[in-house]
Amino acid sequence: MKSLVSKVFTGYHNNISKIIYYTCAITLGIIFIERLFIIFSYEAHTAGIDNNFNYPIIRALAGFSMYPDPEDYPYAVNPYAPLFFIVCKWAASLLGINATNTIAVYWVSRSVCLLADIGTCIFFFRILRKLLKIDTAVSLISISLLFCIVSFLGYTLNRSDSFFLFFYCSSLFVLLRFSGYKTIWFPILLAVLTTLCIFSKQNGIILLGLIPSWFILEKNYRSLIIFLLFSTIFFTATFLYFQYIFTDQFFSKHIIDALNNKIDPRWFYVYIFKLIAPTYLTLPIAVSLVISVKSIAENNHPVLKKLGALCLLQFLFSTALSFKWGSSQGYYNESFLLGFIVMALFFRCRASQTQKSIIRGILPYFYPALCIFIIHMVAQLYFFFLNGKTEAKAKYDEQEQISQYIQREIGEENRYIIDLSNADFNFFKNMLFKECAAPNIDAVSCCTLPDNIFNYSGLLDGLQNGKIMFIIKEKGAIINAVWNINIQHYTPDTTFTRYSIYKYAHPGF
Repeated sequence: MKSLVSKVFTGYHNNISKIIYYTCAITLGIIFIERLFIIFSYEAHTAGIDNNFNYPIIRALAGFSMYPDPEDYPYAVNPYAPLFFIVCKWAASLLGINATNTIAVYWVSRSVCLLADIGTCIFFFRILRKLLKIDTAVSLISISLLFCIVSFLGYTLNRSDSFFLFFYCSSLFVLLRFSGYKTIWFPILLAVLTTLCIFSKQNGIILLGLIPSWFILEKNYRSLIIFLLFSTIFFTATFLYFQYIFTDQFFSKHIIDALNNKIDPRWFYVYIFKLIAPTYLTLPIAVSLVISVKSIAENNHPVLKKLGALCLLQFLFSTALSFKWGSSQGYYNESFLLGFIVMALFFRCRASQTQKSIIRGILPYFYPALCIFIIHMVAQLYFFFLNGKTEAKAKYDEQEQISQYIQREIGEENRYIIDLSNADFNFFKNMLFKECAAPNIDAVSCCTLPDNIFNYSGLLDGLQNGKIMFIIKEKGAIINAVWNINIQHYTPDTTFTRYSIYKYAHPGF
């Protein structure tokens, strides 16, 4: 028995690199298959209140503005950049999907997100394998872990974060591919990609710091000036288009004013630091930051030094943004991407033979921990989004039945509903896109109403004069006030399996 165990362990130890390689390759395939099935899931929520990202798509399909007047009905707040919504709307239109086919719109947006993530992985692999000459095994392991992490965190499953990460990664690819080129088209192309990145998600503004930093470290001041000049031109022209042509001058209110939410250290601790700190997710970020500092200090490898500087800047930027209320762990997606690039390049170029031997020596002991992490990631995607398909479909069908009932009751009247049944985790705002007031109720409750960012007097009056005709609550929920407005004059109208519908009754009766 002892001899058998010894033989097995020796084989395990001698082939650990191949074992990790094939484990990551298999995991990459499994996660991809899970992502395919998640597209057709009936779960309303994957991560980061992603039903808010379907609402503008559905409005656009119905012929309404993605950025309506935030101070008038339906009092919608859309603090997200428009590119993702536009592409999804085009895709849905090409497929003949209309605004009333709610779940099909989700399928389209999730498909677009998966395609964007695949594009990110392709550029990421080309950066490692083609540009930095990382060997195939390390490149595949890196791409597998990155894809697992972003899928595990979930902010690219059905949000514009997927587009942002794609253009971010493609910008890094162009930066590395043409580094040192003196042609004018190189910085202009980077300016185009930066603009696309910013209008995918406002966090893309970090490229206006990262790319100039790279040029400064290269002492390529000509490209720096051209990049800044054309970035300013492209950004200004695009912003003016969305402000004055695409919308009725409401664009800035949504993507700038609505983001004027509070700095909240408690939010950062509870919803980001506390969730990441006890996990393996800290390891790639921590290791890459140490390597970055070491590379900058030693200044022995120019490309690694520049990438290390970008990695540090990105981490500091992501951390600073994470102190804002409503931030998420997804803000570190770019840090993971840069971190894996830095670690892979360091292992190829700067790690000594002794360090490489030590790393290879600990791999047999590290592998079980890697397996636990992979099992956790794979299991979360399955049990959260795939395992309860029958129950999720039943909830969807009930919400559709309720929506149809409310639409019949309202008819052609210019009346609205408010969803108090955990609106961030259901489909009501999208099924009732014409009737739902304050569809982004999380943003209204946390920030835009208490901070007086927008004028909500009409919305508050609607709770007292009947403009808000219905309120949806979870069955058995006791909610007597909304935004300090007493709603006890809303009386029970009808009850379904999971929800109760309350109808406005004049307070005098």
